[in-house]
Amino acid sequence: MTANKALVTDTRRMEKRYDCEAKIKWSYFNKDRYFDAKILNCSQNGTYFETPHEIKPGVTILIRVENLISKNMISDEHLCLRTVSLADVKWCRDSSQDGNSYFGVGARHFDIK
Repeated sequence: MTANKALVTDTRRMEKRYDCEAKIKWSYFNKDRYFDAKILNCSQNGTYFETPHEIKPGVTILIRVENLISKNMISDEHLCLRTVSLADVKWCRDSSQDGNSYFGVGARHFDIK
């Protein structure tokens, strides 16, 4: 994570992705048990976060921002970092290293109108 406001680019993405860092809680939709995680980048329609728990693609989760870590975020990033969101898990990859178990998760926000 960098506080240098670096834009994350990926030609497969429709929206700009921004580095951001925030502690979150996530839960399976309509469940009471929450898990800790950390968002590492976001876009207008999705987010990437890391968690010690594997999440199956296709499930709906609730994401709630608990604490913003990046203090020097540009205004566009604030527009895409949702404080509470329902999201569809698109993928989950084991990113464990150095004896620490964690998973990288890509989730797409639902548009609620």
